[in-house]
Amino acid sequence: MKKKNRMIHIMPISMAILFLIAPVCDAAIQLSRDTVPAETAQNVVLGISDAGRYSIQIESQSGASFRMIDPVKGPGQVHGVSGAVDGRKDTFLDEGDYLLAITGSGHPDETVTISVMPFTTVSHHQESLPGLEPYETSLNDLDTMDFWFSVSEPQMIYIDAAGRALNDMRLWLHGTWLSEFEPLVSVVDARPERPLNRRRLMVHCPPGIHRVSLYGGEALEWAYGGADMPLHIRSGISSVAPA
Repeated sequence: MKKKNRMIHIMPISMAILFLIAPVCDAAIQLSRDTVPAETAQNVVLGISDAGRYSIQIESQSGASFRMIDPVKGPGQVHGVSGAVDGRKDTFLDEGDYLLAITGSGHPDETVTISVMPFTTVSHHQESLPGLEPYETSLNDLDTMDFWFSVSEPQMIYIDAAGRALNDMRLWLHGTWLSEFEPLVSVVDARPERPLNRRRLMVHCPPGIHRVSLYGGEALEWAYGGADMPLHIRSGISSVAPA
């Protein structure tokens, strides 16, 4: 029997628009306090009225840490090191209230500032998922970049992305349902002075129209600095991921 060719189909932009989620505005975020003393442990309530991806960041003079307590999942891991490094957490949040347990440096004359920022979808790129030929664009901190594709039958899809500020890459089945699969994480240094974060997904996709979203985060340090935030992405159908 002759094996038929299977393809990832390019989806018209007009179809993708049907699945776009309205952008989150700052009104979706409520903090019971945005500044707390660093001398003692403090609790702050974070209220979210629009589900989405958010960056929770704290800033202090000497470094502070925090742990988020999810009403369903319970306490998460500690982000930051009290007295040394300020914490940050980029994550998906549903509607509801979350508790931020903050531990400062213990210094009586210092404060900890809490900020929560939504990610913003950018549109300076093509909307269709690139094939094996790498597509080059740029991705900054707090950016979300969406690529769309459709499959006519169940297929194993491989997606490979690398970027200086690339933090996460996720598959949204049918454009709205977040897949449970998380990407493989590594750093590539084809040019040692300009390393890139690499994220790879190999996921079995059902028939339908799907979305791959890339999320920016803290950029890697480059030996010679520079403001460039390059991003490279490619994809294909394969039983074995390309090297």
